[in-house]
Amino acid sequence: MILRFGFDASDPNSLEIVESVNEPVPVLDRYRQNVIMSQQRGSIYPYELIDRLTRNGGNFTEYAVTNEGAFEPVDRPKGNNDCGFVGGLLTTPSERYPEGITRVVLLGDPTKELASLAEPECRMTIGALELAKKLNTSLEWYAVSAGARISMTSGTENMDWISIVLRKLIEVTQGGGDFSGGVSAEDNFGLGGYDRIMGPNGQAQYWAPDLEAACEIMRQHNEHAYRAPGERFPRRAKTADDRERDIRTAVHDGPEFETVGEVFDNVTNPGRKKPFDIRSIMRAVADQDFQPMERWADMRDADTGVVFEAHLGGYPVMMLGIASRAIPRKGLLPADGPDVWTSGTLFPMSSKKLARAINSASGSRPLVVLANLSGFDGSPESLARCQLEYGAEIGRAIVNFDGPIVFCVVSRYHGGAFVVFSKVLNDNMEALAVEGTYASVLGGAPAAAVVFTREVDQRTDADERIVRLRELIAAATGPERVALQAELAELRPVVRAEKLGQKAVEYDAVHTIQRAREMGSVDAIIPASRLRPELIAALERGIERALAK
Repeated sequence: MILRFGFDASDPNSLEIVESVNEPVPVLDRYRQNVIMSQQRGSIYPYELIDRLTRNGGNFTEYAVTNEGAFEPVDRPKGNNDCGFVGGLLTTPSERYPEGITRVVLLGDPTKELASLAEPECRMTIGALELAKKLNTSLEWYAVSAGARISMTSGTENMDWISIVLRKLIEVTQGGGDFSGGVSAEDNFGLGGYDRIMGPNGQAQYWAPDLEAACEIMRQHNEHAYRAPGERFPRRAKTADDRERDIRTAVHDGPEFETVGEVFDNVTNPGRKKPFDIRSIMRAVADQDFQPMERWADMRDADTGVVFEAHLGGYPVMMLGIASRAIPRKGLLPADGPDVWTSGTLFPMSSKKLARAINSASGSRPLVVLANLSGFDGSPESLARCQLEYGAEIGRAIVNFDGPIVFCVVSRYHGGAFVVFSKVLNDNMEALAVEGTYASVLGGAPAAAVVFTREVDQRTDADERIVRLRELIAAATGPERVALQAELAELRPVVRAEKLGQKAVEYDAVHTIQRAREMGSVDAIIPASRLRPELIAALERGIERALAK
């Protein structure tokens, strides 16, 4: 009797029982041995992964480096690769791209010294990068590698070849190519993995529990970001979500408000000063029949920057938001830093995350920013951790952004954050603001406390309650005088707080969103009920302008 267990990626759980056997059981061929060897190492044989990626009607054309050094298609049986990488062109169809999403793929072969790197592997990588550039598509890299090859027949030249690959990677990414990191080990903790290292430091953008889920994330990303040859933007998806939908009825996630509409209501949120959940607004604005993908969700100390790959009116967009409620910090707190990640404030890693997100969407898909920004954190800790440098990187990313930008103030918009997102940085930006929002150099409360402190003190001292007490103190003696002085010490902070609030209101009354529109800082003020349709309309105008160039 023979029991045959399936090893193919298309049918890994198959079981065949042969009752009567008259011939010797044949040995496994080399391909099957490699499949099993990969599984024993907790990995997958690259050709099996290709079968998985193409099982829904896709196709794969294998490429290899010729003796002349060219990266060209090869016609050979699966498993006959002669180096630690397998590469080629992969095409998989989708609803929006029935002709197929085509990209270059590179896969490490764990059966060949764990795909350690020497000249052949580096030539394959360079060839794959050049082919992706030639076809104006992406390089999809399923990474397995033991690093530089250690051998009795090769040495420092391996390091030089790896440096050549590094140079090529730098040239490609500086030319607008996006990039991300991944790691493999015997389990998710073996080399630090996502939880310990690459999620917190931002090298890995998403987490997947297994390879199947990782392939699905890659499929969703390709469906979202792929641009067919000759097309400027990813294709518009069909959506059943009404473009005129009023987002105010959407549920707000958190105790501060029950619905998103309450965030924009002057009764429930006077002065737009209460904390709220920015993700609730981002999800409410985005198409409801497409689940947004959040990038760098676990990047350490970057909690106040939120990055969504979402659809808006069917258009794939990069959507940015800034956390608008205080977020508790994890671990040991530095003595010179804030105790919490402050609402509406950008910290160094958040700035780095947002700049990186903007760069990754440039030249590919539009950028939509929902802004509630009180500014950059100015604590000694943040300044020591390159706050000024990373903040300026947002400005650089906006200046260099290739494509439409739709920027919308949803609450408050102040300070240095105003500068790095200003519409004067990029001619392709359209700036909107929701009714009742605020835009100024500084918010009213901090302006009153820091800039107008002398005027506040003068108003405090001129208050009739303070004046009357001082007159009584001047006329009193002994215990009565001491008691009056104590009363003054208690009253003055109360009166001063009142004067601070009055000055803040006066300042905000001058620096309204209407004034910002008059100065050209924003293009239009829109009611909260029209937020989604107006964003879609601005997006369409930006795409139309880009296509007309």
